[in-house]
Amino acid sequence: MFVLRSIDKTHRESNISLGETYTFISREKSPQEFGYINNQNQLREDETRITLDVINQIKSPYKIYGYILYMKDNGEGIFPLRENSLNFIVMSNGNTYDNITYKSKDNESFPANTTTLSDGTK
Repeated sequence: MFVLRSIDKTHRESNISLGETYTFISREKSPQEFGYINNQNQLREDETRITLDVINQIKSPYKIYGYILYMKDNGEGIFPLRENSLNFIVMSNGNTYDNITYKSKDNESFPANTTTLSDGTK
């Protein structure tokens, strides 16, 4: 089982259960698919079962660099990944599977000072 651990600029930590599989759509690596998802999620909130909170996050002033798609009991879930957050895929045992935090072209991620997570991940 995979979990998305996201830590925002205010150090608020969110853990979202992704289940056994997930898809990471990157703005830079998959621009066509990213554009399609970005446009559809802003236009078809009922069809994709996106909550008002997620719609507000999508419209936030912080740039979205990717989306995590996963299956929920009531359909497909989607989580926008913003440049101002630390984002990790964590396994059910707490170990980090992947660090999907945005990295700028200068190869720096936000924030400049790394934060150590409860499982020791930086």
